[in-house]
Amino acid sequence: QGHWRVLPWPEDPTKTLVTYRVTLSSAWWVPSFAKRMAADRGLPTTASLIARRAERLAAGEILPRTAPR
Repeated sequence: QGHWRVLPWPEDPTKTLVTYRVTLSSAWWVPSFAKRMAADRGLPTTASLIARRAERLAAGEILPRTAPR
């Protein structure tokens, strides 16, 4: 589970601070190293992909996607 938090950047109103908080849980039998790997690699990769897309949207390089109906 997770949630987004979107706030105006305090020093520059043309920028936005976006954070995402996630709670991970796994089965008792998943090894600790696998849990660490998911948190250490998976989440930062996802965040960087989202940041890259947001920058491309802001620059007008791509159009926003609409939600499926």
